[in-house]
Amino acid sequence: MNKPRYFTKSRFKLALDCPTKLFYTRKSEYEDTSEMDSFLQGLAQGGFQVEELARMYFPEGVAILGDDHNYGKLVARTNKLLQRENVTLFEPAFLVNGLFIRVDILEKKGNQVCLIEVKAKSIDSESHDSFITSKGTIGAGIQAYLYDVAFQQYVIQLSQPDWNVTPYLNLVDKSKQTTVNGLNSHFKIVPNSELRTNVEVTPGLSKEDLGEPIMAMIKVQEEVALILDTNPVDCDRTFDETVKFFRDHYAEDIKIQNEIGAHCRDCEFKLDNPGTGKSGYHECWSEQLPKQRPDLGTITNEIIDQPKSYEVW
Repeated sequence: MNKPRYFTKSRFKLALDCPTKLFYTRKSEYEDTSEMDSFLQGLAQGGFQVEELARMYFPEGVAILGDDHNYGKLVARTNKLLQRENVTLFEPAFLVNGLFIRVDILEKKGNQVCLIEVKAKSIDSESHDSFITSKGTIGAGIQAYLYDVAFQQYVIQLSQPDWNVTPYLNLVDKSKQTTVNGLNSHFKIVPNSELRTNVEVTPGLSKEDLGEPIMAMIKVQEEVALILDTNPVDCDRTFDETVKFFRDHYAEDIKIQNEIGAHCRDCEFKLDNPGTGKSGYHECWSEQLPKQRPDLGTITNEIIDQPKSYEVW
């Protein structure tokens, strides 16, 4: 029996960037240059340290630990703890209708639930009003984060329809200054750690040791509602239709043909030397370039690798 191909939060974000990538991801024959790059980027930008810091503000929190690829056990552990009237969980897992997510922090008090997504992105909490622009759209710089949260809320509501979910972004507050010298030294990167983040917190460190809070809890209920109601990135489909479209194509391993263009510039499935393996980038261009430029004749990798207009700085 083939292993189910669950549609996860990371695959949803990948599909929003380019739906064709769903066909290439998690296949050994297509090298994904982002797998190590994203981890190193997370370390370099302090994303993992921020995640561990955010947890410190919830000392009662319980982490859902275990094999990241054993979805069934992660969900079972989550469901057992969710039977409590009040509970705070780190990385709880939800699986419904082929959709799978893990939430950074989930705070449950009865049926009132706070969905908290932690990001290393900074914000000035004193001047922030809304991520919705004067034109009624989502600001470009924050859209990917908000779609991330919207997908999580969508899955949670499918799993727990009786919950009243309030979504938040937990961001670094640049209007605040730490009152603790060397705070960052308490969140150390440890090579070859068994921890997912490779970040270890100083033993015995408590919430009180952190000094004045430097994280901003930004409610994004209005922004998420706008995304779920209007789906601004795809006017032809509702949010529900978009999720199901991506999910079904991924589950059946069917390639979604997306037009080639400037968005291909940073494709993580591009090999510098396509002869060493399959390059999703070159595959897309060889399939679609003849339709756009029939005058080029036979499309070779040499033609595909010629300078592009989007490379002009």
